[in-house]
Amino acid sequence: GMAIAVKQSPFFRAWLETHGADMEAIRRGIGARDLELVGETAEHNCLKMHAASIAARPALLYWTPATLAVMHRVHALRDQGLPVYFT
Repeated sequence: GMAIAVKQSPFFRAWLETHGADMEAIRRGIGARDLELVGETAEHNCLKMHAASIAARPALLYWTPATLAVMHRVHALRDQGLPVYFT
């Protein structure tokens, strides 16, 4: 699937260009034991990667209704103060 995104997604290059900064932020977060920085960065990177996949032709859409339900549940738990993230 990623090979299709590389060739066919108008967003793949943008994801790739931000990937290094995301990995550096995750390394800093690990070093500082900052779960929030690690989790938020990893989650955002995941969403950017999926956006690139969804925008490919043909679109690569891996999410199911259950996937979206879990994502919404993770957000709800985080709103309640739990440090949870998805990737």
